[in-house]
Amino acid sequence: MSYSRPEKNPVYWYYGSASVAFGIKNNAFSYLLLIYSTQVLGVPGYLAAIALAIAMAWDAVSDLFLGHWSDKTQSSLGRRHPFMYAGFILLPLSFYALFNPLIELTDSNRWYYLLASAMLIRTAVTLFEVPSVALLPDLVKDYDERNKWLVLRHAFGWYGGNGIHVINMAFWVGAYGVAVQDGYSIYGIAGAIVIAAAILISSLGTQKAAAAMPPPAEPFRLGEIWREIRQIAQSLTNPNFLWLFIYSLFVGAAAGMSTALYLYNVTYFFEFTGAQIAITGVFVFASPAISYFLAPALGIVRCHFPLSHPLPAYACRILAGIRELGKPDDLLMFRHVRGCRVYCRRRDAGLHDGRRRGRQRGQDQSTIRGALLCCPQFRRQGRQCARHRPRRFDCLTGGYGRDSECHRYD
Repeated sequence: MSYSRPEKNPVYWYYGSASVAFGIKNNAFSYLLLIYSTQVLGVPGYLAAIALAIAMAWDAVSDLFLGHWSDKTQSSLGRRHPFMYAGFILLPLSFYALFNPLIELTDSNRWYYLLASAMLIRTAVTLFEVPSVALLPDLVKDYDERNKWLVLRHAFGWYGGNGIHVINMAFWVGAYGVAVQDGYSIYGIAGAIVIAAAILISSLGTQKAAAAMPPPAEPFRLGEIWREIRQIAQSLTNPNFLWLFIYSLFVGAAAGMSTALYLYNVTYFFEFTGAQIAITGVFVFASPAISYFLAPALGIVRCHFPLSHPLPAYACRILAGIRELGKPDDLLMFRHVRGCRVYCRRRDAGLHDGRRRGRQRGQDQSTIRGALLCCPQFRRQGRQCARHRPRRFDCLTGGYGRDSECHRYD
């Protein structure tokens, strides 16, 4: 049955909703797992980092193996769904076990428990997420329509992960404290239930369409994996791709460090309460929807260090001599900088907006007023920010294809 619009196709929604499970897992591993390992499980930071790095390396291997296996599987359920149903069993159970230890942890076994739990969860995510994503080329043949399906899937993952983060900081981990097991226990139970529901709904909803697809022409051969590995290695001989790959490694490492240290920063440096941390999550939660409407209208901007980096929030905190931490002004300052980061990043994503393509270079120049960072203590006292004057960051934007720069004015 053909549909004029993908929104009218139920499989479109079943396919997209699958990423809620991945979003919740990703939120846990990005923001919670390191601080949970050190503050609750009692694993030293460097040992926790080693365990999580080993689990990530294992994930790279299992993704390749299980992905190839699902490509060649012949089953009455379809080639993807046997793995998806296995993930339905393993992922919720392992997610629950991570935040609700099933054994008594001691100094001699807590690191191994963390390692085993992280590896199990990553394996379970591979069992479900990799075959689930790979359904799309069989479900949709048109390239542009596939992008619409992927947009929905990314949206479900984004809002699923950030949604449970806001609830978690407001009522569970944020309410009990980042160093208390009780909040993590509730989070583990709730996360496992939502993960199981998302996987089951998506798997059952796409089952009929997957079962009707033709089986793979070739059987599974272990040796074929090495051919795929050689193809990956061959792609690195292209200098352009090699440097793009290296760049992605550095960006990924920076992003991972930022998210892993996020709760340390807002809890111990800014001394936010759980409710205040939840408010920061609301801003992140709302930013894609806001930028979805603003980015096409405002055009292109590439923001560099002053506006796209959170350092001004930390510098203002330190240089202003703010003595009372965790106040509402501090929260607004912190979110203002982070909000500008998302805003500029989303504007950069509008690079290929068709409405900008026909405009000549040099036209449509505009000045976007950015962050106004003035130390709140000076403002409340009615004093001028003498040594700590407001810093106004302006982004000068040009027409389509023109690089932009951010300038700071004192």
